[in-house]
Amino acid sequence: MTDVSKAYGNPWQLPPIPQDYDQRSSILAPKQINRLLNFSLACSVFFLCVVFPMQLHRSLTNADSLFGLRVVAVMGDSMEPAIRAGALVMTKETPFDRLAEGDVIVFMQADGRLNTHRIIAIEPHGLITKGDRVLLPDAIPVTREMYRSHVIKVFNGFARVLKVLVD
Repeated sequence: MTDVSKAYGNPWQLPPIPQDYDQRSSILAPKQINRLLNFSLACSVFFLCVVFPMQLHRSLTNADSLFGLRVVAVMGDSMEPAIRAGALVMTKETPFDRLAEGDVIVFMQADGRLNTHRIIAIEPHGLITKGDRVLLPDAIPVTREMYRSHVIKVFNGFARVLKVLVD
């Protein structure tokens, strides 16, 4: 019986590189590959450290938030350029009385959808809100019952990813 490695050569040896092979003909440049890898790593770390624990806690306890924090996806473009459509925002359950003009809040509309707008005035009957891109304020003031949370961090990078996937 003959030895396989002697008969056929080393099975783990890579074939030789062809003479006409050009390493510079890659689709992406090294800087682009590094940026893509860094962005992928950042998204993975964010998902594993923030989104996944929050969703796991939510599914196990039926609670809306983890330590008073919640991640919400913004679908509309009324807050552009500050918050792009498709961005994720981290919100905190801040008391209604501590809100100030200029704060961005998440509130429930009359039709049951969540909305994210900026407070432009505080009046006795509620908060007057408006989207940054919209000319007129919202028709209905935000009351204590409609208010959900206060935006503390915006992740617009996810809007770019969503736009690439959709387009």
